[in-house]
Amino acid sequence: MAFLAFFVYYFVGALPNYYWIEKGFKVNLNELLSRRPNYLMFSSVKSVLVILTLMVTDFAKGIIPLYAGYLLGFTNLELSYLVIALILGHYYPVFNYFQGRLGMMVCIASYTTLGWSVMFVASGIWLVTYLISGYRVVANVLVALFIPVYIYFFLNVAYIIPVVTLSSVIILRHTALLIRTRYGYYLPDCNGLFQRLVRDKDFLI
Repeated sequence: MAFLAFFVYYFVGALPNYYWIEKGFKVNLNELLSRRPNYLMFSSVKSVLVILTLMVTDFAKGIIPLYAGYLLGFTNLELSYLVIALILGHYYPVFNYFQGRLGMMVCIASYTTLGWSVMFVASGIWLVTYLISGYRVVANVLVALFIPVYIYFFLNVAYIIPVVTLSSVIILRHTALLIRTRYGYYLPDCNGLFQRLVRDKDFLI
């Protein structure tokens, strides 16, 4: 049963919600998401609706299968392993030649298997890091690094193996972007606090 569920969760994670959004709104999501800085994403009402729809559907893709798993009788520990299949499906979807998006909303929704507190902690860390650094990739990796520590000290240690595995998948998926960021090939997503300090050293005076 669990073996079959692993494949089901992979295919759920691989569902191309971005494709349906592109068809429905007649936009190119890659072009929209690659704009720098991020406020250009919200330059029109249509852009705002597209971004919000993508966030909501990504979150739904992460959280609905988890509650379906609860109804089917899977334990929290079993669901934490199935989350890995869900994320792998999102990162490497079979419907798009195994080329997926980063989709941190799916990851944050997946943390609800460990409790709502974990999801709120992950969301808070992501938002603060993003506002300071200006990079989504940095915020994503910091969440992946911190959540196993939070689980180990504040929640059930039995979850540490699947959580570390999930974090490793997230970090590996971001490795190339981190290298590009380090050498200046990946521009900041928004005008974060760090970007302002680098540009204007008198910012805080």
